[in-house]
Amino acid sequence: MEIWCACIILALLTLIVSIGLKHHRKSGKQREKMHFGEHILQLLFPFHFALTIFAFVLSGYWFCTGKNVIKYDSLWMSIVERGTIDALVAVMSVVGVSSVLLGWIYSERDKLTLGKSQVDMIHYKYGFGYAGSVIAHFVSSALAILMLKCTAKEAALWAFFAVAWGCFPQAQICLMIAMNREHRESLAVQLWEQDSSISKERVDVIRNMSEYLSDTEVRYNTRYRDTLGTVIKDWLLAQYTEAVASRGINQNGIKMVSAFFRKIVDKIPEEERATYEEELLKSVCDKLNSEKNLEEDRQNAAALLLGCGYIRFLYAQAKEELGKQINRTVYFHQHGNKVYQNCLDWMQDMLCALEWVLFLKQQTVVPRNASGKSPECEYAETAFVQLILSLWEEKDSDIEEIAKISWRQLKIGGEQE
Repeated sequence: MEIWCACIILALLTLIVSIGLKHHRKSGKQREKMHFGEHILQLLFPFHFALTIFAFVLSGYWFCTGKNVIKYDSLWMSIVERGTIDALVAVMSVVGVSSVLLGWIYSERDKLTLGKSQVDMIHYKYGFGYAGSVIAHFVSSALAILMLKCTAKEAALWAFFAVAWGCFPQAQICLMIAMNREHRESLAVQLWEQDSSISKERVDVIRNMSEYLSDTEVRYNTRYRDTLGTVIKDWLLAQYTEAVASRGINQNGIKMVSAFFRKIVDKIPEEERATYEEELLKSVCDKLNSEKNLEEDRQNAAALLLGCGYIRFLYAQAKEELGKQINRTVYFHQHGNKVYQNCLDWMQDMLCALEWVLFLKQQTVVPRNASGKSPECEYAETAFVQLILSLWEEKDSDIEEIAKISWRQLKIGGEQE
């Protein structure tokens, strides 16, 4: 076989393996958008497999015939023949240092960064070809050592090429992931965003992200909190329906948002909870405010659902009185974008209206004279009624009417002032 024929065979093998890996990526969740450098690195894996297969075939042929396969002509005499088995053995001992890199990567495979393991990041960035590359590396290393012991110089040389080629992706992964925390954090955020791209999985993503908030580094990571806010925002927008008067704000949705806050806050130290709640609310509202081509009606519905769920969460906290919860939202009101300001105004009015509900049910004293200052919204009253129904789950025949009276009383008080 001529040397140029060997090159063509290697190119064909590389192409076949590359097509197979591309099909595997499309059948899973592998991202489609990659940088040019990442495409180049992923092309290294198919060539690694091709080299290993080629070296394996040459070794098999040598075992059967004791002859070389490729006609190297002057190249053999000027380069290959000058080398010795001892020289290849010496170089193999140096190249074998890549096994140290493999060991390092393997030992760090389950190390978490912002809730995502290192092995997930490797598969996400470099595809599942990396796992096959590891197998190819060990196979070609064993094959090279075997051929060196058998003094089969041609087979040993091609196996050595496969081993040497496999060192590069190992070093690249160590530099780009194992030793680069900033890049790992960026990949972790991208993985969470990828998980949340499927609508039905957003609830699980919110719950899973909440689990890691007990870690101080995760809790104080701005990108992580913003990503959590983005997932919550996407979930809120997905609840919207123009076909009903409440625009998708119902008891189940309010309970779900309340459960989100409870799950999140359970992982936060008590002294940090109020601040984190504020930052998370602001983050979600920032995402709503910056959403391009988002109609105001849908934006308001998402903000109202967020506020109702947060109030239900606050009401369930028996550690503070209702008045203190209202004061907390007044404190939150000091800064923020338009959506955030509107959301806090609705929350403050709903908390005041909730005091009227408790008064009419003879559970508290006469409420303070609080005027309704939240922006007008045709379904704000309906949202408040749904909030009250979610709080009084027992069959109370007049609770819905009491909720309507309380909301209107709040608004009447505002008009009188």
